[in-house]
Amino acid sequence: MPRHFPFVAIVGQSEPRLALTLLAIDPMIGGVLITGPLGTAKSTCARSFVDLVPGIVVRDVTAGTTVDRLIGSMDLEAALASGRRRDHVGLLTEAQALCADDVNLFDDAVTAALIGRPEDLPLIATMAVGADTVHPQLLDRFGLCAVTVPCRNPKDRELIVNHRLTFDDGPDSFITTCTDATNEVVNRICAARNKLPDLEWTDAARNKFTELLTQAHAPGQRADLGLARSATAYAAWRGDNNVVVEDVTAVAELVLRHRRRNLSSSQAPSPDLNDAHSHSGPSSPHDGNEQLDEKGHDDSTAASPRVIAPEETFNVLTSTPAAYDRTQRRARGRRMVTRSADLRGHVISSQPTRQPVDLSLPATLRAAAPHQRARRASGEGRDGLSVVVKRSDWRRKVRESRTSTLVVFIVDASGSMGARGRMAASKAAVIGLLQDAYVKRDRVAVITFSGNNARVIVPATSSIERAQRLLTTMAVGGQTPLASGLSCAGRLIETELRRDSTLRPVAIVVTDGGGNVGLDGRVDRTATNQAFDVAQTLSDDTRTSWIIVDTSVNRVHQRDCEALSGILHAPRMTIDDLQSGVFIPFIRSTSRALSYSQRD
Repeated sequence: MPRHFPFVAIVGQSEPRLALTLLAIDPMIGGVLITGPLGTAKSTCARSFVDLVPGIVVRDVTAGTTVDRLIGSMDLEAALASGRRRDHVGLLTEAQALCADDVNLFDDAVTAALIGRPEDLPLIATMAVGADTVHPQLLDRFGLCAVTVPCRNPKDRELIVNHRLTFDDGPDSFITTCTDATNEVVNRICAARNKLPDLEWTDAARNKFTELLTQAHAPGQRADLGLARSATAYAAWRGDNNVVVEDVTAVAELVLRHRRRNLSSSQAPSPDLNDAHSHSGPSSPHDGNEQLDEKGHDDSTAASPRVIAPEETFNVLTSTPAAYDRTQRRARGRRMVTRSADLRGHVISSQPTRQPVDLSLPATLRAAAPHQRARRASGEGRDGLSVVVKRSDWRRKVRESRTSTLVVFIVDASGSMGARGRMAASKAAVIGLLQDAYVKRDRVAVITFSGNNARVIVPATSSIERAQRLLTTMAVGGQTPLASGLSCAGRLIETELRRDSTLRPVAIVVTDGGGNVGLDGRVDRTATNQAFDVAQTLSDDTRTSWIIVDTSVNRVHQRDCEALSGILHAPRMTIDDLQSGVFIPFIRSTSRALSYSQRD
């Protein structure tokens, strides 16, 4: 059995060591996600957890672990021998803690099983910085998120090398030299665990607790529970009888790092919806200080087009996860995980088939096993044949691979977008998404609409630089031909799908809503309804996924965006959501709504 590197011999890495200690004191914290650069002892820290709870059964979960291994499956050998079903215990039942490397690489079925694990089964997982993120529901179930850092101190680096070489040369003797220090830590953890029920919170600690959670804007209640449990465990670890302010602040970053939404003061919720995006002065868009047309756009629509520089690019590059769709494809890419129609790709499950192509032997045998006694009794099969397999038992491998995506940006360039920094923020968001598209090998197209029509300023291309350059210099001005923008996007997507039916288009509409120019290029009070009619037609094609980025600043236009979102069955987000990292669940909810169509 391989030996793990001792917990007490780890040099530095104070955050993961503290997080693992707190988890050992209170397993109800739920788990620890350890992230950091490559080669910074993430896995070493994770596997050392076994030192802190003597006798604990820790099992590894890898990218190759199947759902059957996790939740349990039929005992094939017993079923073949007796014809009776007997179950194998899965890791979720067998283990008292789970350890998972590169948890961001797990397929959806394994991730779902980990999300549904018992609350008192800790999960210690690792992932590299810059990799695709963990599923948001699984991420939220990690009580603590610790970061490993590269060692810069020359003496510490020398000590790390000496420890590792000594361990590799003789693991047993090295572990023996650490026994006393390990026992000391274990005894302290046991003492802390016994103190947990008796600890009392001071009023100052409660106030700090509330203050930090309010500042973090963390969704849900898991952050509250995690901070409460972790602060209490830390106080117990110190040996105190009370939870004080220092206990709360000491663990706050571990609890809130992966949950925090950094909303600026201008983004904070306001009792008055119309005040939410104003910077100064009267906030209502209908207070008479702006001259509005019948659709609610300000008088800047009549001004000459002007170029607005983007704000600092939003950091969506490392936070946009791989999407998933269930349509069989042969294309190759990086963003979208898809069912593979050829014989390449990772096997994720099996399904019944009538064709003997790419059969899954284990799944086929499992399907045949319960029928062996009856089949043998009826004389089926040839003499000496151990297993009688019929066509109805055949199971075909279901594989997944990654395919490229066509990302179409439909950007409102009307004059109203220039007000209150909306276009600057929109450009920053779209440029950030363009950078992500480059990493994922997506094809990108950019459509803008203003004045009396829509224009394809960047046809479908893999050249992200051109799209960025044109978007940066794009001017705003004129009316809002929203219907034309949607119609133009529909035509472009249809053309690209004719060229390559394996593409999965994702259309991102950035607008403040409230179109006021019809499809004929004239100002029309029914322009918004025309846009809704176009959207209804587009929604009939389920091959395309839509996302609405709502930049509106008043309730009238917000209702228009909400209606457009409903017609297109599209998630709706705001620029604030993009800045605060809420883009992840939106892109996931879009990708997972795709239909499954598979032919045998």
